[in-house]
Amino acid sequence: MMTVLKMTKRAGRRFFAAAALCLVLSGCKRAESMASSMGFAQFMTRYGLTLDEQQQAAVQAVDGPVLLLAVPGSGKTTTLVTRLGYMLHVRGIPPASILTMTYT
Repeated sequence: MMTVLKMTKRAGRRFFAAAALCLVLSGCKRAESMASSMGFAQFMTRYGLTLDEQQQAAVQAVDGPVLLLAVPGSGKTTTLVTRLGYMLHVRGIPPASILTMTYT
């Protein structure tokens, strides 16, 4: 079963690139050790991330395949990168078991 999430709101300009990319890259080596020590709210605070409700739902949907449908400017890249960090840091999912695909 696949979870389908739709993001319909356009996102404002938000800081995310440096913090989100750093957490994804650094998470590859430390994912399992951090999995039990951090919840979603702590994860968001620690990396200075700001997401709307739809983006938060997409980030936390990690059980099984997920299809993210979104309008231009809705924060897809922010959501996908943050979701990867969440999967690594909070859920402790091994990087080798994650497949992320995007297309334009």
